[in-house]
Amino acid sequence: SSLILLDVSSNVVGDEASEAVYDLLSRENSLAVLNLSNCRISDVHGVSCASGLSLEATCSLLKLDLSHNSLGAWTAAEVHKSVVKSACTTTVNVEGNRRFPDAIRQE
Repeated sequence: SSLILLDVSSNVVGDEASEAVYDLLSRENSLAVLNLSNCRISDVHGVSCASGLSLEATCSLLKLDLSHNSLGAWTAAEVHKSVVKSACTTTVNVEGNRRFPDAIRQE
Protein backbone atom coordinates (compact mmCIF):
# COMPACT_ATOMS: atom_id res chain seq x y z
CA SER A 1 0.00 0.00 0.00
CA SER A 2 1.05 3.60 -0.58
CA LEU A 3 1.08 6.51 1.83
CA ILE A 4 -0.89 9.37 0.25
CA LEU A 5 -1.64 11.66 3.21
CA LEU A 6 0.36 12.16 6.40
CA ASP A 7 -1.07 14.44 9.08
CA VAL A 8 0.96 14.89 12.26
CA SER A 9 -0.40 18.36 12.97
CA SER A 10 -0.69 19.64 16.53
CA ASN A 11 1.75 17.06 17.81
CA VAL A 12 4.86 18.29 19.55
CA VAL A 13 7.27 16.57 17.22
CA GLY A 14 9.68 19.49 17.11
CA ASP A 15 12.93 19.67 15.25
CA GLU A 16 13.60 15.95 15.33
CA ALA A 17 10.69 15.52 12.94
CA SER A 18 12.31 17.65 10.25
CA GLU A 19 15.04 15.09 9.70
CA ALA A 20 12.46 12.29 9.62
CA VAL A 21 10.41 14.28 7.09
CA TYR A 22 13.42 14.75 4.83
CA ASP A 23 14.00 11.00 5.06
CA LEU A 24 10.35 10.28 4.26
CA LEU A 25 10.30 12.68 1.31
CA SER A 26 13.41 11.09 -0.13
CA ARG A 27 11.85 7.61 -0.07
CA GLU A 28 8.07 8.02 -0.40
CA ASN A 29 7.00 8.80 -3.96
CA SER A 30 3.23 8.57 -3.44
CA LEU A 31 2.78 11.17 -0.70
CA ALA A 32 0.41 13.90 -1.96
CA VAL A 33 -0.39 15.80 1.26
CA LEU A 34 1.88 16.41 4.25
CA ASN A 35 0.55 18.35 7.25
CA LEU A 36 3.18 19.52 9.75
CA SER A 37 1.19 22.43 11.17
CA ASN A 38 1.67 23.39 14.81
CA CYS A 39 4.50 20.90 15.36
CA ARG A 40 7.05 23.30 16.91
CA ILE A 41 9.47 23.08 14.01
CA SER A 42 12.13 25.80 14.19
CA ASP A 43 13.57 27.94 11.42
CA VAL A 44 16.86 26.04 11.24
CA HIS A 45 15.24 22.62 11.00
CA GLY A 46 12.53 23.81 8.65
CA VAL A 47 15.22 24.03 5.98
CA SER A 48 15.50 20.23 6.05
CA CYS A 49 11.82 20.02 5.10
CA ALA A 50 12.39 22.58 2.37
CA SER A 51 15.36 20.65 1.00
CA GLY A 52 13.23 17.54 0.82
CA LEU A 53 10.78 19.33 -1.47
CA SER A 54 13.33 19.60 -4.25
CA LEU A 55 14.04 15.87 -4.39
CA GLU A 56 12.82 13.95 -7.44
CA ALA A 57 10.89 11.56 -5.20
CA THR A 58 8.64 14.40 -4.02
CA CYS A 59 7.00 15.03 -7.37
CA SER A 60 3.79 13.52 -6.02
CA LEU A 61 3.65 16.00 -3.11
CA LEU A 62 0.99 18.56 -3.98
CA LYS A 63 0.34 20.22 -0.61
CA LEU A 64 2.60 20.94 2.33
CA ASP A 65 1.31 22.60 5.51
CA LEU A 66 4.01 24.20 7.67
CA SER A 67 1.66 26.69 9.35
CA HIS A 68 1.91 27.72 13.01
CA ASN A 69 5.52 26.71 13.58
CA SER A 70 8.55 28.88 14.40
CA LEU A 71 9.73 29.44 10.85
CA GLY A 72 11.23 32.70 9.64
CA ALA A 73 12.57 34.45 6.56
CA TRP A 74 15.50 32.08 6.02
CA THR A 75 13.19 29.08 5.75
CA ALA A 76 10.80 31.09 3.58
CA ALA A 77 13.56 31.61 1.03
CA GLU A 78 14.54 27.93 1.09
CA VAL A 79 10.93 26.73 0.77
CA HIS A 80 10.37 29.10 -2.15
CA LYS A 81 13.51 27.87 -3.95
CA SER A 82 12.54 24.23 -3.40
CA VAL A 83 8.95 24.68 -4.56
CA VAL A 84 10.12 26.43 -7.72
CA LYS A 85 12.75 23.73 -8.37
CA SER A 86 10.27 20.92 -7.71
CA ALA A 87 7.62 22.20 -10.14
CA CYS A 88 5.22 19.66 -8.60
CA THR A 89 4.26 21.04 -5.19
CA THR A 90 1.41 23.47 -5.81
CA THR A 91 0.58 24.81 -2.35
CA VAL A 92 2.62 25.46 0.77
CA ASN A 93 0.74 26.87 3.77
CA VAL A 94 2.97 28.90 6.07
CA GLU A 95 0.47 31.15 7.84
CA GLY A 96 1.05 31.84 11.51
CA ASN A 97 4.85 31.73 11.30
CA ARG A 98 6.98 34.71 12.30
CA ARG A 99 8.05 36.95 9.41
CA PHE A 100 6.87 34.35 6.91
CA PRO A 101 4.55 35.15 3.98
CA ASP A 102 0.99 33.89 4.34
CA ALA A 103 1.26 31.45 1.46
CA ILE A 104 3.53 30.46 -1.34
CA ARG A 105 1.71 29.26 -4.41
CA GLN A 106 3.05 27.92 -7.63
CA GLU A 107 0.59 27.61 -10.48
